[in-house]
Parts: sequence; C-alpha cells; structure tokens
Amino acid sequence: MADEVKREGIGVIADVVVDVADLERGGMFWSQILGVEVAFRHHQFWWLGRQHEGAPSLVLQRTEEEKTTKNRAHVDLQVADLEASLARVEELGGRRLRQVIEPEYSLWVVADPDGNEFCLIPPPEPS
Repeated sequence: MADEVKREGIGVIADVVVDVADLERGGMFWSQILGVEVAFRHHQFWWLGRQHEGAPSLVLQRTEEEKTTKNRAHVDLQVADLEASLARVEELGGRRLRQVIEPEYSLWVVADPDGNEFCLIPPPEPS
C-alpha cells in the first residue's frame, strides 16, 4: 500500500489457548498431533512444549462449557502428508469436518475430540 503506515506492535503471541473438557484427553490428542510433550500443568491449564524456539506454545484450558458454534479463531497446521495426517487426527479421536478446495489452495477443516476446529494444510506445490 502506498499509504502504508509503520505500526509498532505491543507484543508477540506467546501462547494459543484451546478450551477442552478433559485435560488428559486433550493433552494426549494435542501432544501427539504436534509431536511435543506436556511441559507444565497448573490447575485447569496444561502447557505443551514449543515446536521450535520462538513459536507460541499451545495451552489447554479445562472448561465446563461445551463448544456450540464455529470457532472464531483457529490454528492452521501445515503437514507433509495430508492423508496420513487426516488418518492420525481420526486415530487420536478427532474428526474430519469438511474439505475446502479453491483454485489457489486446498485444505481440510478438522476437529479435536472437543470439537475445536483446526485446518490441515498441505505443503505448497513447487512452482
């Protein structure tokens, strides 16, 4: 943009928090999906280890409220093998919700065992 204004941020994303009904089930699911360990547990929160330095960590927060509508925010995971990743989500108790196919990209919207939506995105095709 020609009139782009430089903006100073006030911070960086430290954590992404996902509400779950069962910390054990959610912790097992997300630690397996991300390939990380549960790093810290405190009351109704579990922090999963960071995938790499500088990345936000995923925090699970136990809540009594059930998910009833579409997530207002979600996580996109770029995966090396889409079909194997879809199978792993289902094996761990998640489910496929819908495939999105656009001229520029395609992806799968999936859900964890609590219904929290996230997307599986294949790697970009070589140009």
